[in-house]
This record gives sequence, C-alpha cells and structure tokens, in this order.
Amino acid sequence: MTLNELSGRSQVSRAFLSAIERSEKSPTLPIIVRIARGLNVSMSALLGVEPAATGVASNRSADQVTFRDPQSGFERTVLSPLREGGGAEIVKHCIPPGQSSGLLPVYPTAVEKHILMQEGELTALIDDREYKISSGDTLSFMIESSYRLCNEGSVPCVYIVVMVERG
Repeated sequence: MTLNELSGRSQVSRAFLSAIERSEKSPTLPIIVRIARGLNVSMSALLGVEPAATGVASNRSADQVTFRDPQSGFERTVLSPLREGGGAEIVKHCIPPGQSSGLLPVYPTAVEKHILMQEGELTALIDDREYKISSGDTLSFMIESSYRLCNEGSVPCVYIVVMVERG
C-alpha cells in the first residue's frame, strides 16, 4: 500500500503519515485509530500485539502493550491475547483528569463496546447524548457513529473495555 492510498483510507494527511514514519511526530489516539482502520487491522495489532496461537493463550502483564496519547495522556493497555480473525478484545483505559479520548471513528465492521468502570467517573458522548457512569457501573453500546469518552472529574478515570466484533 502506498502512502497516498493509506492517506485516503485513513483520512490522515500524507505529510503527517510521513512524519510519523520518520518518528518526527507522535499520533494521538484518534489518529492512530484512523491509521489502524485504514490498514484494516485492530489498534492492538498496529501497536505490535502478536496474535495468539490457537487453543489456550495468556497475556502476561510484562508482555501487555500500552499506548499513551502524547497530547492527552490517555492510556490504553491491551489485557487480552489478540486472536486471529478478531473476536473479543479486553483493554484497560486510563484518562487523566480533564482529558478525553478525542473523537473516535466508527469501525469498518460492527463492534459492540462494553465498559466497566473501576475508578472515577466517565462521560460518554454517543449519538449526541451524554452518559455518565461511576465506579462499578457499566455501559454497553454498538459503535455506529463517532463517539468520545471524557474524564470531567479531578481524579484519573480507569475502566475496562470489552470489544466484540459482530460482523
């Protein structure tokens, strides 16, 4: 795939992609998600998580891959082993106070997202509606439009996400 093709598929400028490739720029979470979509891979695969072999698989804490958004401090850690052909993926997110995920795009395939709050309070902006959840609460939705996850509080917001591909 050429840089021009990836730019068209990901809606990220050719110049910015080139700067990332030369390690001159660090992509934010929304940009890295768009690049993964443009390459037709999961964000975890793009970040280097190796797919598990068939059968029983584990993902030891020392091997878990974390992405940290250089602008917001948003952290995403892959907890589950990555499976060939998709399926479910479990990740842990931590959003610093006053920060957000940025506007996240729709996946190329149907994906259901389940969020289990561990610490703090999360505000999810989905389909022009606002949903607030606190420690112990859950939120589930199909990703059918762009959405944003925000920490409007004064403490870090930590939650577990289970994403399930539905087609």
